[in-house]
Amino acid sequence: MKGLATISMVIFHYFYLAKLMNIKEYNCSSGFLYFLAKFANTTFILISGISLSLSYQKHKQTQKEKTKKQSFLS
Repeated sequence: MKGLATISMVIFHYFYLAKLMNIKEYNCSSGFLYFLAKFANTTFILISGISLSLSYQKHKQTQKEKTKKQSFLS
């Protein structure tokens, strides 16, 4: 999913920057380019949230194990 989001973001920004630099006029506020932008945006936010949650849970378990080892050794 990260790969698809990255590819769609690169494609969208290629056309968006062409529009901003007045190279060619593209309609970025509707149609396929708009879909690419929203897909990349939503996917990155969801994947970031999921990764953050999983990382927090893993860190939380690791921290509990460290605390148990420290209290046992003391």
